[in-house]
Amino acid sequence: MKLLRQIFLLLLLSALSGAVWVAHRPAHWSALDTTAPTRPPPLGVFEQMDQARIKRSAPFEISEARLNQHLQQQLQPLVSEPFLARWLRAEAPAIALKNDLAELHLRWTLGGHHLTDLTVQLRVLREADSFRIDILSGAYGRLWVPRGLLHPVKPLLAQLSAALQPEIDVLFQMNHIRIAEHKLLLDPRFTDLAVSP
Repeated sequence: MKLLRQIFLLLLLSALSGAVWVAHRPAHWSALDTTAPTRPPPLGVFEQMDQARIKRSAPFEISEARLNQHLQQQLQPLVSEPFLARWLRAEAPAIALKNDLAELHLRWTLGGHHLTDLTVQLRVLREADSFRIDILSGAYGRLWVPRGLLHPVKPLLAQLSAALQPEIDVLFQMNHIRIAEHKLLLDPRFTDLAVSP
């Protein structure tokens, strides 16, 4: 019985060690769409959504490339503490749009050479007259975990949400929001004119 207990504990320790190793290996993210539009839009992402909301204009789309460019311009580094900033360098967040879900990618360099990252899968759901964002799952490095194990990164996600609150508020005033491959499809028209996706 003692031998079985020791074997079990050894297997458990091996599994935990393997999980830590996988979590610290950088993920292989699929390439983001970086296709530049043939004709640059006259308005930025936020301005385009805000104008569409006010005018209740025709449906439109925002490409993954434009969305990521907006994120890079709007978001300051995620580490604001000067002492930590010497040891921890954060890249701009990026988002990959897939059918019905979005993957938020966050990446840091620790100590100048160790790369670590986080992936969070999100989905936009409509409930009656409002929208909400659900966390589906995520990954620390290459270790995929259920959403319950993403609890330690909730303060970081709350910080991102607060930084993007104006964009989220305008986005949630659209009548229909649909995530497609490499693009966000938005319909700001009133319900009687909008077509369900």
